[in-house]
Amino acid sequence: MDDATRKNKLQEIFDSDSLGLLEVSETQQQTRSSGESKLIEQFCELTLFYEDNQRLPSGDGGNIHEFTLASRLEGILRDPKK
Repeated sequence: MDDATRKNKLQEIFDSDSLGLLEVSETQQQTRSSGESKLIEQFCELTLFYEDNQRLPSGDGGNIHEFTLASRLEGILRDPKK
């Protein structure tokens, strides 16, 4: 399928959206504070560590990066708001 065909097919899909499910308005987007964005970024780092190592980070080893991740995880777990 070439680019023109793909674009036409996508346009057909958008044009046939009778329920408006594909419409996005500016008011639907949520704004995040810098603190929330940082927390999300840190949680993503923890998730990547877990996916790569199949375990939670530990502060017992000699790896400073893993120690930092373990400390962040501990902080998240201790704070009910997080």
